[in-house]
Amino acid sequence: MGSARPWQIILFVLAVLALAGGLFLSCRGGVDLADSILMVDVNSGDRFRFDTSGKRGVIIPAKHPETGERTLLPIYEMDGQWVIAERYRAGLGNDEFPAAAVDLETYAVSISDKPVRDGRPK
Repeated sequence: MGSARPWQIILFVLAVLALAGGLFLSCRGGVDLADSILMVDVNSGDRFRFDTSGKRGVIIPAKHPETGERTLLPIYEMDGQWVIAERYRAGLGNDEFPAAAVDLETYAVSISDKPVRDGRPK
């Protein structure tokens, strides 16, 4: 490196630091992902929990385990109400996706009295 210019040395040092930082972040565990997702049938208000641990994923809208129809959307609790996740609100209330259990102004869901069930078909 006898003929290296100062800006080249600085660039090389920055590249080594970036590589070291990347290795540190990847070795310390990475991002924590949820091991399950809670979904609701937009027509009945029934809730289902899908296991997403390991390599299992969920296609959204998910299939109802009993009817086979794709009526399950992710929900979360906000101010004491269960609400459809914002990303999945488009298309609710039309002929193909009537969403009888969803208030289309607030996207709050009328939850049924049934307990949360496993969303994977038996």
